[in-house]
Amino acid sequence: MNSEISNLVNFLFEWRVLKYVPRAGLNFLKGPIKENLAEHTLYTVIIAWILTKLEKADESKTIKMALIHDLAEVRGGDRELMNKIYGGPIKEIKIIKEISKGHNLKNFQMEKLIRELFQGKTKEAKIVEDADMLSEM
Repeated sequence: MNSEISNLVNFLFEWRVLKYVPRAGLNFLKGPIKENLAEHTLYTVIIAWILTKLEKADESKTIKMALIHDLAEVRGGDRELMNKIYGGPIKEIKIIKEISKGHNLKNFQMEKLIRELFQGKTKEAKIVEDADMLSEM
């Protein structure tokens, strides 16, 4: 298998790990509802897509941003609100950069998208932040 395909397949395997990472979120408030990061990510993407149509934002960018918004948690784990407040950041940008470099995905521009998301200034970043929050409900 050529190295480009091998890198993409390995990236898919890493992405699949989201299926096995339990969503921390606000579970202590929700009760017995359990969700993994893959389910949360899908729901966030759908909400972001709908909001993008309503806000007339860049659909492609918003969907890609929503797809990777929690990807770093494959390596850094998901943490509930109190862990995020008292535990410090998990260095999402560094992890996304490592994932991108490790799987030779520079042309996917994941690092650029995740930086834009964390800066929270663009319409697309704000939509993904809102979708992430709405998916908790």
